Amino acid sequence: QNMFNLQTAFDGRDPTAKEHVVFASEYAVTDGGGWGNAIGAVSEAAFMTGLERNGQAVHMAAYAPLFVHWNDRPWPTNMIVINNHAWFGIPSYHVQRLFRETQGTHYIDTIVLQPPGEQGGSQTVAASATCQENKDGEESSDGGGCLTVALKLINFSPTP
Repeated sequence: QNMFNLQTAFDGRDPTAKEHVVFASEYAVTDGGGWGNAIGAVSEAAFMTGLERNGQAVHMAAYAPLFVHWNDRPWPTNMIVINNHAWFGIPSYHVQRLFRETQGTHYIDTIVLQPPGEQGGSQTVAASATCQENKDGEESSDGGGCLTVALKLINFSPTP
């Protein structure tokens, strides 16, 4: 829940102010993460919607830790697990891959509306949209200059 709530951590920063430049380093769900799980990956995806929304101030972000050997796990959660013969990515790896593939040219203003009283009034849905392809070099924050938009919609609720 904490990582999901951090989706607004960088809201309101002035991207022109030098002191507001952000490097969100070494983020990951580690409490109860184990070999990775879908709940952790979904909450990290919500956090990443905040990174996209605040891309003018958040210049860099890094998931960590990245690699671990199957037989030597000094940290509870690692994105890529290797051994002497193979590798696999935990669910967080696939979230990172999907966000990378749909990074786009710019963020499009996104508003999430959900029914009042959903889980005691707390927010359970996050979203972001990015322009994948511009029309003739146009760019607007409302998506008007986009031919293709990638929408990331994250449902952290136990209900569909």
